[in-house]
Amino acid sequence: MEQKKKATLVMTFITSVLFMGVTINSINRGIENHQTWRIVLASIGGAWFLFLGIVSVVYFFKKDKETA
Repeated sequence: MEQKKKATLVMTFITSVLFMGVTINSINRGIENHQTWRIVLASIGGAWFLFLGIVSVVYFFKKDKETA
């Protein structure tokens, strides 16, 4: 894998992990404060970002196999 592809993959992974941390924190605060709207929005945002992270990782690995 080229250096640029590796850097892109690592940045995507780090961003996904950090955003999931924010999502978990938002869900936890929503539970503590009994704010259903915060729980729902954090869950939707977390699921969407998790989906995008998985799609980007699959895309990079498929693209790497095609060029190899």
